[in-house]
Order: sequence, then structure tokens, then C-alpha cells
Amino acid sequence: MTTIFWQGGASNDWYDPANWRYGNLPQSDSNQAANVSGTAADPALAVLNAPSYSQIDCLTVGDDATVKITATTAGIGNVFATRGTEVYPGSNLIIDTPAAVELGIVTKVDGTLTIIGNDGKVVLDGTRIVGGGTVNLVDSTLGSATYPVSLATAVTLSGNSTLYAGFYGDGASVTFDPATQNTLYVTGNESTISTPLYGVSENTIFGIEAGSQTPVSAAYTMNSDGTYSLSVTMTDGKALTFDDIHLASGFVPASPTIEQTSSGWAIVDTNASSVPPSYDTSDTHLSLVATATAAQQVGGDTSQYSTTEYSQHNGDQTDGWNGGATGNWSTASDWSTGAVPEEDPAGHASLAGTESTPVSVTLDTPYYQQITSLSIGPYATMTITATADRAGYVFATQGMQIAPTGALVINTASPVELGGVTEVRGGTVTIENNDGKVVLDDNRLTGTGTLNLINSTLGTVAAPVRVGSFAVNLTGGSTLYAGFYASGSSVTFDPTTRNTLYVTGDESTVSTALYDVSANTVIGIEPGAYSAPDSAQYVDNGDGSYSLVVSLADGKTLTFSDVHFASGFTPVTPTVTAVAGGGWIITDSNAPCYLAQTLIRTDRGDVAVEDLRIGDQVVAFDWENGRDSLREIVWVGKARTVARPHLPDDEAGYPVRVLKDAIADGVPYKDMLITSEHCLFFEGKFIPVRMLVNGRSVFYDKTIRSYDYYHVETERHSVIMADGVLSESYLDTGNHRAFRRQEGNVISFLNSRNLTWDDAAAPLGVAQDFAEPLHQRIAARAEAAGLERQEEAPELTTDADLHLMLDNGAIVSKLRENNGRVMFMLPTGVTSVRLVSRASRPADVIGPFVDDRRYFGVAVGEITMFESGHTVAIRSHLTEKGLDGWNDLQWEDTRWTSGSALLPLGQRHPNSIALLAIQVRAAGPYLAAGMIGKTALAATA
Repeated sequence: MTTIFWQGGASNDWYDPANWRYGNLPQSDSNQAANVSGTAADPALAVLNAPSYSQIDCLTVGDDATVKITATTAGIGNVFATRGTEVYPGSNLIIDTPAAVELGIVTKVDGTLTIIGNDGKVVLDGTRIVGGGTVNLVDSTLGSATYPVSLATAVTLSGNSTLYAGFYGDGASVTFDPATQNTLYVTGNESTISTPLYGVSENTIFGIEAGSQTPVSAAYTMNSDGTYSLSVTMTDGKALTFDDIHLASGFVPASPTIEQTSSGWAIVDTNASSVPPSYDTSDTHLSLVATATAAQQVGGDTSQYSTTEYSQHNGDQTDGWNGGATGNWSTASDWSTGAVPEEDPAGHASLAGTESTPVSVTLDTPYYQQITSLSIGPYATMTITATADRAGYVFATQGMQIAPTGALVINTASPVELGGVTEVRGGTVTIENNDGKVVLDDNRLTGTGTLNLINSTLGTVAAPVRVGSFAVNLTGGSTLYAGFYASGSSVTFDPTTRNTLYVTGDESTVSTALYDVSANTVIGIEPGAYSAPDSAQYVDNGDGSYSLVVSLADGKTLTFSDVHFASGFTPVTPTVTAVAGGGWIITDSNAPCYLAQTLIRTDRGDVAVEDLRIGDQVVAFDWENGRDSLREIVWVGKARTVARPHLPDDEAGYPVRVLKDAIADGVPYKDMLITSEHCLFFEGKFIPVRMLVNGRSVFYDKTIRSYDYYHVETERHSVIMADGVLSESYLDTGNHRAFRRQEGNVISFLNSRNLTWDDAAAPLGVAQDFAEPLHQRIAARAEAAGLERQEEAPELTTDADLHLMLDNGAIVSKLRENNGRVMFMLPTGVTSVRLVSRASRPADVIGPFVDDRRYFGVAVGEITMFESGHTVAIRSHLTEKGLDGWNDLQWEDTRWTSGSALLPLGQRHPNSIALLAIQVRAAGPYLAAGMIGKTALAATA
């Protein structure tokens, strides 16, 4: 290992070679360490403002020195990575970026580590900070429920920060900013935590990680020395006690409550003091704000520093595989150098076989050292199955290349880094059982070949993958966030499982071929790439393929021009649904149809729908003249669907079961199974059965997860009899295909008639004044019959759980709420946020007889930002029609969010923290068990 020393120069730029002895950047060789040191008379400052995907051996922040990392990236890889870190007493390491930073297996802090605006992306491979220094978290999260951080340092939490920690040293302490909400999660087997906790107030949250025991009560007691203890009693009768709590001036504990969270439980309290506390002027708050401000201002304006990403992929030697046809990566004797590649991280690992002797190598042990490059040659397969036992990548390379007939298989849920250059030359990449933890540092998969995702996610909304000329296969519930930049690409969906493709870019036409599109296929549109979609429809291209045309709010269209349906799939009308965090999904699975064994009345009696044939005569009811007639069947369609439990019941694809006698005696005369959009006929109108669901006699049958369904089309749309209930035949809206196979015979017919509800046998009745009396009548009949509810009635809440989400995914909790206004503290540099809250649909919280399935979050009035002595009124939510995540503009001074609403903040004052005040004029009710920011505005074409 060689150490590269900082010598300083005209700039403080890490990437200026003149600042390093001999003009050699630390990242130019993976075996190099960096040492930044100064003197009391001439302190050193190095600012790292550009991402580097090359891992160095060690970073030392020596005497009288400060290293500040401000690099950002559009990707999800590390902007700086080292295998070890040391910060000397009196020196500083400042991480002021939302991007990922790796500090290595050994992290020693005897000086100060300050983390600003980072939501859990500072990685400690050893999950431990040693030393006796200080760790400051400012609007940041450190650690996770899976990988809490063990530390013995003093810690400060301010600006909505969270620490997942275990304390092992006597010098550890935690100081909370009493004016902002901050959270401490603790882990370990201790019954008593004696770490001193300072500045505890009603804004302090104590987190208990999920485990075998559940907290049932909590109480504060005063100790003999004036400090307090917080004792949390568990279900087993044992207690967890924080026995050295120092309250913030002005805080009087009341009665702590226990709230369940996504990772465990939160202990919160109110202030019993009759005098409002003045936390904003407290010494603790002012000191922590000064610390954060000083750290943010170090190095000045970042525009003076390099932003060009740095990487290198040239190994100083090749470590080739010579271990035979099969083997394990960890067997040192099977490598040409006699050592595994990670023992010389500056090296290049190479695998290759022949047609007669293919090579297969398995890596089942995690290696947290990054190698310079990986080459998988012809007839070679590398399979990664290693599971992480700590934070960090189980395999990492700065670059990768796969030759024709070469293959990389990643079958692990743990993080894997494939580097800044990932080139496939006809080979195959397969990712199995990995939820978005395969990292392409430059978000690009170049070349040609095959990409298989099996129960996996690749890319993110913020960092989609640019894909070359690849044949992509999605199966097992996979999701790909992608932009296709080369011709010849394709995506094939497994029609038996739900798979999602998100697209990004500015193209008006996506020509990538999409194969085996079915009811289980989801097409996603990323936020920011296009304006909000209003509707979608399939258009027949005339060559056996279809185009999916999406109409956008700005009057433009987005067209997927080469769509091929799976055998047996019949599209109806695609549904556009907004989703949490922004963006939209397009699905087509709620076709009105019958399940097998539904009996349709014909001229020869009641016949199972699956046995009907083209040319059969069904009995149609002429309701206007009060008589029956016969109609010829001109088409019978069959398809299969799989329920999607994560969606609302009416969109999830579960069939609706109408129990025998639910409507009247003998109506239906047996249990009836139909899809949720299928219409029943009442009083001269059709009404979708979803609007009649009561949970007793009409309910979603969730025991049926997959099923065949059938369409029956007559010469004209008809009122027909099914299981003794007046119902509807299929209404051809232009989406059945030109050819269908029925029992081996190919049936041909004329072009679609493109009908609408204007051509229906009766009008559609979805108005509440029509639907609600019907619903109540059927529900009352079920109650009178003593039918039990199939599920518990949903619990409602009025708690909106309003919070902000930053572009990097970080959560900002409310600072306080006063007089209808919710206050939030905004970190410096944030120019837009999302208003995230619970959101519910009128159809859920009022009743299914309300045909409004839009999501409503909170009704927002005035929004004001206070920053650097200035007051700014923000009105974009009241003026911009297509603003993402907001419902329609209906009033001049108020607008409803749909659960996750984008709010542009405009130009911010540099290096300044702001206060955002949001007026909430109305909120709720919500489904208590509903997701926060789950989905929004369900719009149907």
C-alpha cells in the first residue's frame, strides 16, 4: 500500500493533482491511501465535489485538517469509497451530500464526523465507529434497523435526524436538539441503557426496534440527582430503562405513548408544562445550529470545484482463473497469482472457458474490498450468492465486461456493485431475488446481450438504468426502471406473474418491442419525464401488434409503438393510476367478465359460460318493452389473470362473489362470481358490481388468486341472464384481437366496432343517488339474514401523518403545528419537496356506492417559506394545472393533494436553513391501515 499525501496548493479541490504529492490522485490506484494533514498555522482543507467509483485503501484526516465530501450523483453508487477511515483529534470529516459514501470496515473518529442531509447512505462496512470523538447528524439518518451502528462517541442529533445505535463505550452520549424532531433507535440485549441523553423534549422520539417482545407501557421517573429515567415495560414483564436522561429546559414529561412504526415502536410524549418552552432560543439549539451552519459553509461555493466523475479500470496485473470447470471464488490456489482477486484490489479478475470446457465459478463469501475490473470471457459463468453479514457490497468492481456466451448470475438479496463501466458483448446478466441492490455506478448497461430479472428490481425512480440493445426478460414479480437508448431492444413479460417496466426520457415514441403483455403487465411512467397522463388506449397497428397511446396533460402523447399481447389476453380499457413518490402506472386487467361455471340463459337452457360457442343463441331481455328475445353470440373470449394484492380491492383483480339470494329470493339462484367492473342490471340501468360490495353478501373473494375469465359478445350489447341475475354481455370497445382460438378453431371476424356506453343496451348508473339506495337495500338484506362479515370493517383515522420527502428520499417530519399550519425545517439547497400524507378515496371511506376513486390527501391553502429574514409566498400548487401529485384545480385558494404532491420551492438562499409553513384546511378521514402516500388519483381512460 502506498500513501498519497496532501500538500495543498492554489485550490482546495481533491481532484486537482497539484494538491497531491507527486501529482498522483489517491483514486488512481486501489492500493493507495490518502492522508490529508495540516498544521495549526496552515490547516488543510480538501473538498471532494465529484463522484469517484474507485475505492481507496484508507482515508486519514490527520492533524489540523478538514475533508469535506459534497459530491452528488444521478446514480445509486458511492460517490466516495474507502476501506478504512481515521479522523484525528481536532480534525473534521464533513459529509454534506445525499449520495452514498462508504467509510469502510474500520472507522475511527477521534475528531469530528458531521453528516448533513444524508438519509442513511453513509455506509460503515464494520457497522462500528471507534474512537472518542463526536458524530453530528444534521437532517440525516445513520445506521438502519438491519445494521445499527455500534459507537462510543458523543453524538448530536438535529434537524429531524435518526440514529440506529448500540452503545458500547463509557464515553458515548447523545444530545438532542429540543427544537426539532429527532429519533434514537436502540438495539442490543441490555435491560438498562446508561448512555447520557441530553436535551430530551417532546420532540424527542425513542425507538424500540422490532423483536420478540412488544412494549406495552412507558413512564418517566425522576432520579435522586435531578435526572430522569424512562422505563419501557415489555409484554414479558421485563423493562428497558434509559436511566440517565437530562431534560431540555421547559420540558415537563406527561404520559409517554407507544406508536407502532415500520421498524418497531416509537415512544413519544407531550409537554405537561403550563408555560410554552422557548427551545428556539435555548443554548443547545443555538449551538447545534451554529455547528451545522459552520460545517455547511466550509469550503464556500461548491461551483469552484471539479464535478467530473473520476474512475479508472486498469488493473496492475491480471488474476486469471485456472481452477478447472467448476470452483469457488475463495479458493486462492485456483487463481493464477495464488491469491483471490480482492487481496490485490488494484488487480483485474478474469474468467474464461472453452466450448468443450465451460467454466463456472461461485462466489458465496462476501468480500467488502473493491477490485479494479472483472472480465467474464466466453463460456464462463460467475454466480454470486454471498449474503451480507454487515453493511456494504458483498462483491464490488470498478468495471465489468462480459463476452459472448459469458454469463453473470447474481442470486442474492445483498448489495452488489458492478462499477462505472458495465459492458456486455453478447453475454447474459441474470439477477434473481434482489430488490434494487445491484448498483451500476453510471446507471448504464452498454452493449448487446440478454438481461434477465427474476423476482428482482433494477434501477430506481431517481436512477433509472440506460439499457443498450438488450433482450430483457421480466419474470417472478420484477421491476425495471429503464431508458432504452439503442435500437433492437425488447422486453418480454412473463404473463403469469406481475412485472413492471418504468420508462424515462423525453421520447414521444418508445419503439422498444414489448412481448407477452397481459393483465399482469404494468407500464410505469417516471415522474419528471413526462407531464401527468390523463388516459390510455390500445390501437391496432394492423400487423398483429398494437400501440399503447398515452394522452398527457400537456396535450402531447407518449406512444409505445410495438406491443405484442400474450396468447389469450384481451385488453379492455387501460387504467392510469398515480403512485407514491410520483409517477404513474398503466394497467389493463379489470375487464367486465364472468368466471367459469357461471350459467348463461340460452335457447337450450342455462349453459356454463365456458361451454358457449360462437353461433349459440342467448336470451336477451328487452327491458324497454318488457320481453325476451334471442341474440346470437358473435365472439367468446377467454383470458387468465392473477390478483395483485398490493392494490385496492376493486383494482386488485379479485373476483366478486355474489351469494345465493343476495338480491332477492333465488336471485342469484347460486353463488355468482364476476369481475369487479362487471355490471348488473337494476331499474333500467347498469351498475358495476364493485359499487354494491357490502362485505357480507357481496364481497371480494380473496381466496381466489388466479382464474380464467370469459367474455360473451352478442350482435348488439345485451341484458342477459347469468345465474338468475340480469347482467350484461361484452361491450366491444375496440380491444379484442382480430383472431381468437376456441377449442382449436381459428375464428375470424371483422374489425372492432369501437363501441362506447352510448351503444350499450342500457345507460350506466353510477350516480350516488342511484347507487346508494341499491347498496343499502342489499346490505340490509344481508344483515337481516345474519350473514357474517368476510373481513373486519375498515378502521378510520383523521391523522394525516403529513411529512415532507426530499428528492433523495429523506423524510422531514413536522417541526410543530399551530393554528392550522404545519411547520417544517428545510435543509439548505432543497429546491423542491413532496408533501406526503395518508390518502384515501371517497369510495373507501364513504362507501363503494360513491364512484370517486381519486385519492385525497390534505387540502392545502397558503404555503409560506421563511428564510434569511425573507418571507416567500409559494403559489405553484394553486396555479400549475398539471403539477404532479395534486388533484384538479377547483378553488382559487385551496387544492387537495393526492398523497404525494410535488411542491417546487423556487430559488433558495445559499447555505441557509428555511422554515416552511403549510396551511392545511381539511384532512381525512383515512383508512387507518392504508399506506401513507400509497397511490393517488386513479384516472380511467
